[in-house]
Amino acid sequence: MLDYTLLVPSSPAKTPLLNNLLNSYKKYKNDFTKEPVIFGGEGRTSCYHTKVLDMLEVLKTLSSEYVMCIDGWDLIFNKGLDDSLFDDFKDDPNLEFVFAAETNCFPYSEFSDFFASHANTEMKYLNAGVIIAKRESYISALEKYSNPNNYDQQEFFQKSDQAISMLMHKDSLEKGDGKVIIDSEARISMQMFQLEKDKDYTLNEEKQATYLATGNTPFFVHFNGDGKNQMPHFEIEYGK
Repeated sequence: MLDYTLLVPSSPAKTPLLNNLLNSYKKYKNDFTKEPVIFGGEGRTSCYHTKVLDMLEVLKTLSSEYVMCIDGWDLIFNKGLDDSLFDDFKDDPNLEFVFAAETNCFPYSEFSDFFASHANTEMKYLNAGVIIAKRESYISALEKYSNPNNYDQQEFFQKSDQAISMLMHKDSLEKGDGKVIIDSEARISMQMFQLEKDKDYTLNEEKQATYLATGNTPFFVHFNGDGKNQMPHFEIEYGK
């Protein structure tokens, strides 16, 4: 079996807001799916604390080659996991990170044209709600970007962990090193912000979503931003 750990950052680590994720996890759990490691400090409500500082500490306690990190409060499993999640790494040994993608360029909207020039669907921009990475590379990246001698940490605190991820993607694209890519075809995850049912995606009788632009049925559906308004189409209620 492929050596990976499934991580779910959540502050606090026990909250009803994890219900949507955990219910879908139980529905689609199979032999490939690992038990999720749910972590997050009590009272730590910022993405910066949970997905940068806490994440770094958790990564250092693990021994797996890969980690798959998924947001806990607004994401569901859309189908059973399998080793094709790691196909990009098999195809390119140089690859270190695969991030989800979305239609909104946040938090660095000033780079929107640059990122758009490298995308082939409307999912042009990085979203850090789903991350698949080589664990050692992830540790190195977080150590670099969380070092106040290298970067203004207040900026990352205010703009969320996604600021770090977006700068990593921009740097990789500028260098052309192929170390960081985004899932613009929604093969791994579909981010629902600004999407519309029957225009951008369809649902089958099992309420599994398919992204119409590519025909992909992703492993995860992420109701980021006002994407939570799409939850009734899936017959789920936020936090229930």
